Amino acid sequence: MLDKKDRKLISLLDMHGRMQASEAAKKTGISKQSVSYRIERLKERNLVNGYYAVINPHKLGLMFVRFLITLKDTDLQIENEIINYGKKQSQIGWIISTEGKWDLVFVLLCRDLYEIKNSVNDFIFKYGKFVAHYEVTIATSIYHFPHKYIQDSKETGTMLLAGKFENHSLDALDKNILMKLSNDARLSLTELARSLKTSYKVVGYRLKKLEDSGIILGYRASINTNVLGKTHYKVFMEMQNLTEIKLQELRNFMQNYSAIIYITEAIGFADIEFEAILDSHLQFNEMMKEIRGKFSEIIRDYEVLILSKIHSLTYLPKEI
Repeated sequence: MLDKKDRKLISLLDMHGRMQASEAAKKTGISKQSVSYRIERLKERNLVNGYYAVINPHKLGLMFVRFLITLKDTDLQIENEIINYGKKQSQIGWIISTEGKWDLVFVLLCRDLYEIKNSVNDFIFKYGKFVAHYEVTIATSIYHFPHKYIQDSKETGTMLLAGKFENHSLDALDKNILMKLSNDARLSLTELARSLKTSYKVVGYRLKKLEDSGIILGYRASINTNVLGKTHYKVFMEMQNLTEIKLQELRNFMQNYSAIIYITEAIGFADIEFEAILDSHLQFNEMMKEIRGKFSEIIRDYEVLILSKIHSLTYLPKEI
């Protein structure tokens, strides 16, 4: 389905979603015209669902909260209604259908515990009769890694969502730039300036400030792993006997594992989480045997989810 040039291009845009076609052409050895054509074709074939800005919520005083829901007594119509409800809520950034202990995951972007409780209550008051069980956890650090498996890449770039909570002052233009790039990171400065009714230079200056301050960490492609025939696993691990040295050893091992694309440190029922893209459940089992064998001293137990469909993906609440 993907030829060598497509794989090379996706691997590049994976962690450099705003890269211009001319620069991508130089780095891949593909002509500029072919790069533009291939980017459009990847979209048409649903291999890439779009491009988004990776925003560090901590820089905006926001917590990255996961609301995991086990449903009961539902049908497809009710599940779609719940998903559409989530899309309309200002604090819900990610919506994911899953297989395993939980059926649905909402990612909330909240300023405090009060906002978390209100968001959860709003959902429970409306759809509680369809909820068998739920969990709320808070991510404290999220490591982004490249999709190295696409072309057996040696790319080592990392984006890290972490740090102390800050509250950078943003005006309307800053917020609108973030909103626009959260939905389409490949918008050019000219397109941004036109849609925001300002100049190219002003948008460029503001964007650079957002990047230099660490609010925008980078730009990624939303790769549709289902179309690639792969399965997206998320593993929640309960740890024991953990030390900083052992944690760093685990991080280093996972960062070098080509299938692993995220590591999350969290507060909740799991201490460490990771996500991996694999060809089969057999491959997943082999990976887990290797990880548990190497780190048996610190892994007490784990829970597995399959992420079957991502309905919404943004690191920014609809109202900042």
